[in-house]
Amino acid sequence: MNKKLSAFITPLILGVALLAAPTFAQDLELEAKVPGTLQGELGYASMQYWVTTADGKVVQLWSDAEVDEHLMGKSGQQVSLSGATVTYSDGSVYFSPKFVQQAGKPALEFTIDNNQDDYVMSILLDGQLISTVNDYYTASIDQEFTTSNGKIALIQLSSGGTACPAEYMLAIARNDAQPLVTPTFGTCSDIPDITTKGDNIFMSFPGNPDEKWAWDHSAYRLYQQ
Repeated sequence: MNKKLSAFITPLILGVALLAAPTFAQDLELEAKVPGTLQGELGYASMQYWVTTADGKVVQLWSDAEVDEHLMGKSGQQVSLSGATVTYSDGSVYFSPKFVQQAGKPALEFTIDNNQDDYVMSILLDGQLISTVNDYYTASIDQEFTTSNGKIALIQLSSGGTACPAEYMLAIARNDAQPLVTPTFGTCSDIPDITTKGDNIFMSFPGNPDEKWAWDHSAYRLYQQ
């Protein structure tokens, strides 16, 4: 991040932190709310989102759970958002996106059911079983990524010991296809470095030797680089 952008974002991040805390927000008032659209490249850092428009203007997004759900994993992509520009009494200005779920499409929500009695972990999509995993202590959703046609969950599988702290698998959900769960992968490290580019996911695992894995969303396949 360049110094100019950093200098712009830092005070806005502090402003969001203050607004998010009820003890501080009680003295702030909404002064203006102007409906509109926002287009540009999405940026993300320090748990905050912003959009850089074609003319170089940086617009901070009002962050909440809904924004995170729809924009997670899309940093660096071009986005077009509908919503409103909101101005508060302290002079802070944000763009508040409004997302409308398309009718007739599933929510695409992943959950994990860990059965400690028989060590069978169930992977659920919108409450429906799509796969089970055996021989691990626990399973959990490490990260989720929203794609152009669905959602991907990175699932961490823990052995409960230190010899092999974690392995991973991907669960892929699309509105136009049956869900897919990949085989397990990784080096047993539980500290992977993960980046995204569009709908593709790149995962680097430290080890002896290191391993790099990628999810190619257009080809719908997981491969080792």
